Amino acid sequence: MIVVDLTANNQQLFRTMNDNARAGYDTAIKLTEKMSRTIWSVYGGLLATNGFLISLAAFLASNVTFKVIPIKVLGVLGFLLCTTWFLITMRNFDFYRYYFAWARKFETDAFGDTVKIIRGGATFAQGETSSIGSSIERMRWGSRLFKVEWLIYVVIGIFTIIYGYLIFGFIN
Repeated sequence: MIVVDLTANNQQLFRTMNDNARAGYDTAIKLTEKMSRTIWSVYGGLLATNGFLISLAAFLASNVTFKVIPIKVLGVLGFLLCTTWFLITMRNFDFYRYYFAWARKFETDAFGDTVKIIRGGATFAQGETSSIGSSIERMRWGSRLFKVEWLIYVVIGIFTIIYGYLIFGFIN
């Protein structure tokens, strides 16, 4: 009868799986950070671009000899820009949620119940308390009134309404 000690092999396999899960966790966190920066870069850039278009339209409207056609063209361009902004924002937030889902999965695989930063953040965002060492934290009510994603959509909507006025509000 031959007895083979698989304990060492099982430990090595567990270490490899744990290392892979930690690498996956690290990658998911980095992709989440990258997507967060992308979301805010797009927001800042398109906010400035829309501000410029609105300012240009206001300048044209304040000019005594202005023509209605250029303002309507700016309105159409702005509307198309807002549509693009809306779609880009949706896509970026979808990837943001996707990467966070992977981070939660790998956090469980890599750390079990010892590390719950990502999983705890989800319950924290819903207004539940989170124990962090001896501290108990809870998101304040004002922070839970809206999601940032929806606030960005409101800003896009405001610009879209302004462009709608530029397109349909001026009489030929």
